[in-house]
Amino acid sequence: MNNTIYLPTLKKVRIVNYSLYNQNIDYDFIYGVNLIIGGNGVGKTTFINIIKYALIGLYKKDLIVRNYNNEKRLIRTSYTNCNVYFRNRTQENLEDQKGFVELHFDINNVKFIVKRSLYNTELLSAIYEENGKLNVIPGQVIRQDIYAKYENYSNEEKEKYLQFNYEKVVSEKANLSDFNDFIFFVNQILLFSEARDNVLWDEEAQNRLLSNYLNDSQLEKKRKELNFEAKYQDSIARHRQEEIKAIRRVQKKVDENSRINKEISKPDLSNQIEIQEKNIQLLETARNELQRKIALIYKEVSVITNKINEKEKLKEKEEIKDNKQYWIGLNPKYRIYKKQLFFNHICPMCNSPIKEENQEEIDDDQKCCWCHSSLKTSKVNNDKIEKLRRDINELSKIRKEKELLIFKNEKELNKLDYEVRKSRLDLFEKRQDYRAMEDKEAKETQNESTYITMLKRIDELALEKEEAARLSEKYREEGNKIVKRIEENLISNTRVISDIFKDFAEAFLHVPCHLTFDSVENKEVKRFFPVIDGKIRYDAEELSESQRFFVDYSFRMSILSYFYNSPSFYICETPDSSLDISYEENAANTLLKYVARNNTLILTSNLNNSTFLKSILTKTNKIKVLNLLNYGKASIVQKQHKELQNLSKEIEEIVNG
Repeated sequence: MNNTIYLPTLKKVRIVNYSLYNQNIDYDFIYGVNLIIGGNGVGKTTFINIIKYALIGLYKKDLIVRNYNNEKRLIRTSYTNCNVYFRNRTQENLEDQKGFVELHFDINNVKFIVKRSLYNTELLSAIYEENGKLNVIPGQVIRQDIYAKYENYSNEEKEKYLQFNYEKVVSEKANLSDFNDFIFFVNQILLFSEARDNVLWDEEAQNRLLSNYLNDSQLEKKRKELNFEAKYQDSIARHRQEEIKAIRRVQKKVDENSRINKEISKPDLSNQIEIQEKNIQLLETARNELQRKIALIYKEVSVITNKINEKEKLKEKEEIKDNKQYWIGLNPKYRIYKKQLFFNHICPMCNSPIKEENQEEIDDDQKCCWCHSSLKTSKVNNDKIEKLRRDINELSKIRKEKELLIFKNEKELNKLDYEVRKSRLDLFEKRQDYRAMEDKEAKETQNESTYITMLKRIDELALEKEEAARLSEKYREEGNKIVKRIEENLISNTRVISDIFKDFAEAFLHVPCHLTFDSVENKEVKRFFPVIDGKIRYDAEELSESQRFFVDYSFRMSILSYFYNSPSFYICETPDSSLDISYEENAANTLLKYVARNNTLILTSNLNNSTFLKSILTKTNKIKVLNLLNYGKASIVQKQHKELQNLSKEIEEIVNG
């Protein structure tokens, strides 16, 4: 395998039966600027993610190392609950179940057409045309989350699946060691998402680039094997350390029990048990007495409550009799009717809602609430009602005192319950210790044997941990040696990549820029660092947000330009979001340099009045626009915003005019 790699060239995308959009999307990419415009929430990021998904599946990262039951496993990291990732943005209509994306792309003059479901994460079909011959990639359709279970199976076992066979063909045509390299390149080089992850200051990403793509692929294959082995041995060392901690916790418990047995004699412990048993009896006697006392008070409260209820009934009868004498001829349910009318505004005859009438007339006790006629009254003082009311108040006062006494006694009962439980637990432990003393000799022999076994196992685990740490260090050292060999070959490449970087970065910053190939303190492995205005920027935070974004753009586009064998693509989401007006034209100049060759640049942008979009539109005629306001479900605010609608039409007219 030679060191030349071939990147994908996007040709066309079709999005069908996907209800996030109000119609199907059929878009042909151009060599130049592909401008994806629209407001917030209309589906720009989803459109980009669909393109990425069509190429590689729903993977965030390629292989990482995991240790399951002392078995090394390499897994890809996908999106959480990836099977419904795109489905969750739809209305889940019946038609959505037929939703799919079809992507046409080329790799080194080999034409691919890939079709993936947007309802499930299934690769539905994949074909490629090479030298005029059409080839259908065979294999069983399988969901991505199910296929993940087979990632550590042999290639022979995975050959029955379409996903494996597709990945194998793409890797071969791209001249990559495996599909995981393709995932890495698409996710971390060809796409600058709204997550704004930097590659230039990412040590792991740079090591991958330097050893895999800028050097001998066989060296990289060996480096990857060593890196995986180092991580696996680290995992083993961590597991052995956890086992040692667990055994030492048991060992500590054994030591504590041994110390207890030595601190107290058997007769002393027997005496303590006897005292504890008597103490529990006393506590239980006091508790039972208090519980009986509480039960008696509850009975007294019940008697008082019954008396109150009886007097309330007598009082109610006297009040009804009194009211009949006071309100002469009044309907017995008059008060209920008045309440319905006055408070609830409901007709007392048919229960229908009624309009609020004059409140003062309804509330007048001297007039009928309905017809407002004067009521005939005859007020007579009823001493019997007054006496009943006094009796009820006195009984209520006594009941409240009794209830407070219950609360106080129940609080004391809870304390006694706690003391009984605590004493019983203490007694149980003392009895356990006493039984242990009774067969002390046998136990000591057994404990000594167990203790020795634990010490032996700790020594074994410590040796395994040290061996794993030693192997991890060994593999890392060997990996670093390979990286150093790679570095030697990279010195000549640095000048070429730096010159390309200089062209991109200076177009944005307007100060001298280049790349240096150097190492940082306490690091043996070298990597690229940007030199901006004569100063090496070892950390991204040494630049402003917009500066580091565009410096990172420049680095990525330098790498893509370095590998240029045929047109490829670069996706940049909302590049103008962090810019002030003074840098917007510079940003446009930087990105347009990438399309000077026949590359595909895909930009997403919210519709706003920035000069960035105007600069893009005026500085190149190699531009095509996809207005997602025409496809996405715009909000009411967006539909009613005339300036937004006019701006989208203006852009379309400039591009298409």
